Amino acid sequence: MLTVTPRALSFGEILDGGFALYRRNFAVFFGIAIIPRIPEILYWIGVSALVPAGTGEFAGFLLLPWSFFAFFLTLGALSLASAQAWEGQAPEIRSSLQAGLSRWLVVAAAGVLAWAAGFAGFIFLIIPGLFLLASFFLFGPVAIVEGGGPIRALGRSWELSRGGRLRILGVGFVAYLIILIPTVAFMALGGIVAFGTATLAGNDPLALEGAGMWFSGIVNILGSVVSALAWPLFVAVTVVLYMDRRARTDVSELEAAVGRLEPMG
Repeated sequence: MLTVTPRALSFGEILDGGFALYRRNFAVFFGIAIIPRIPEILYWIGVSALVPAGTGEFAGFLLLPWSFFAFFLTLGALSLASAQAWEGQAPEIRSSLQAGLSRWLVVAAAGVLAWAAGFAGFIFLIIPGLFLLASFFLFGPVAIVEGGGPIRALGRSWELSRGGRLRILGVGFVAYLIILIPTVAFMALGGIVAFGTATLAGNDPLALEGAGMWFSGIVNILGSVVSALAWPLFVAVTVVLYMDRRARTDVSELEAAVGRLEPMG
């Protein structure tokens, strides 16, 4: 798929590249991220308006299957859009989502396997968990850009991570911190609103519970919007990191192959 040869980037260039992709394609990236969340938003509007007070605490569990589906759909679609933008192409919302849907099973299967491996590593020791996390960090871009099945995506991600696992962890950690800032700020604002709601409701339990239902719905709706704003940046940085690892790993393998051929010449 790639028509532009990847080149090795510095730590700062990877982050700057992700920011540049995000800034230049903000409308498309946000559209890709928010469309799969529209059912979630409508769901929480309905829960807030129709579900009787006292029964809404289980509402979030009913949404888990869709959230699981939407997460990997968005990951695949944003990975394609970011790769296209990196090549200088103009990504489109519709085609990106279609690609994410067509590759959903592969991306989801690779993601579940990667998470399971990382979780198992963390159970035994933290270091093996971090090692596996770095090794499988690039499964999303690999599955979308290079094709193949979930095992192929994980194997290729492992291959690309060789010699650069600390760098991958560093870039991923910094990118996560960057998108975490607006999320934490939003949760702090939600806490303030919750305190104000409880104060206005006074000692009336029914009023407090009803207000809590609406507050919970609003928080979840805004949470979906905040996630749609922040998540594309993380995926864009991941795709730029993937391009960097391709430049470093593939070129090294080519040089090694040439070196093996030289004595035969």
